[in-house]
Amino acid sequence: MQTILEAIFEHFLVKFFKWIGALVRWPFYCFRKPFKEVLNDDGVANVVISVVVMVGLGIWLLVER
Repeated sequence: MQTILEAIFEHFLVKFFKWIGALVRWPFYCFRKPFKEVLNDDGVANVVISVVVMVGLGIWLLVER
């Protein structure tokens, strides 16, 4: 049961990171490409971008306090 829950959690976590990364990349295409195409283009790049953005946001929030 724990393995099933881990797989489900990991699936949703990766989907969330891909969505955030695609949301960050989409304006750089000047919105000419449909969002769905940017989302499906390169999943690894979307995940990496979203992790970098979240880490940067976390560091910024810690420094601002």
